[in-house]
Amino acid sequence: MNLTIHNFVNSKKKINKEYLCLSHGGNNTCPKMSWNCVENAKSYVIIMEDPDAAVVSNFIHLFLYIDIINNKSCNTLSHKLYFGKNSLNENSYHGPCAPKDTGVHRYIFSIYALNKKIKINKINSSKNFIDKLNNDKILILSKDRIQFTYSYL
Repeated sequence: MNLTIHNFVNSKKKINKEYLCLSHGGNNTCPKMSWNCVENAKSYVIIMEDPDAAVVSNFIHLFLYIDIINNKSCNTLSHKLYFGKNSLNENSYHGPCAPKDTGVHRYIFSIYALNKKIKINKINSSKNFIDKLNNDKILILSKDRIQFTYSYL
């Protein structure tokens, strides 16, 4: 599917400041994303997680449900977007925020093309998302992931 996160990193492969959390001097700005459209997809889900977080295993920074308006232009500007709960129990994006002296953290964006629409209000975690797929017999038609790293010294 070739997920692209636009302008998330600079030429030095560092995450641009505007996408970081507030306490690291960022703006918590959710990045613009695009991907190759998948034939017969009815919806997409994008999850950004930090598997290296010490407080919560697989800290969810973003849970984004995309309700397709048309399947010709696939980006976060062309569809209806619904934010699910992140690990802070907020319906929003929370930028990379690795605690000081905890080393390098991986930030993984995963996208899933689904064969059905799902009810976002029934999902409050990535685990719930996977459970819902299994319980409702929703198929993942395609998926992709991209990883970035960040540390706060």
